[in-house]
Amino acid sequence: MDIKGEVFVKNENDIRAGDIITIKVVLTRLNKFSKNKDFTYLKSNRYPFNIKETWYIVVGSEKRNVVFMSETASFGKETFEKEFMIPAPEQGDFELKLFVKPNGYIGLDYEQDLKFKVLPREEGRKYQIHPEDEAIRNEPSLIQQLMSGAKGQDNDSDNELEEEE
Repeated sequence: MDIKGEVFVKNENDIRAGDIITIKVVLTRLNKFSKNKDFTYLKSNRYPFNIKETWYIVVGSEKRNVVFMSETASFGKETFEKEFMIPAPEQGDFELKLFVKPNGYIGLDYEQDLKFKVLPREEGRKYQIHPEDEAIRNEPSLIQQLMSGAKGQDNDSDNELEEEE
């Protein structure tokens, strides 16, 4: 099992106070799937029944005694990938701990330190709006569309009443 964890801010080179941090965990099975082998269940003489293989992923801070993410992973593919986001703390050096533990194997527990540095908040940081988002911003909202459609319907019904008289 190959396990990787990383901490970053999407589309940025550094982490600043107030940013949204993305923590990405990737588990990759080293013994590849084949058509003849099923890796979704544990194989052991000690289990008289089938147990689905599950990996528990926990990311937290030992110093603060906080768990930021708890996830279970079952393999249907060769890799399992999970991203989650948390707000960046204030300026300083930080260390999170990544724990990965299987439900049916002894000695395959994994720990990794996720160290990162948060820089002070940068004033005037440039954010670029995607062109598609800008186009959506210029379009009328659903409520505006309904209101303009309702106004047109009211005018038609008024004209019909005048013609009937």
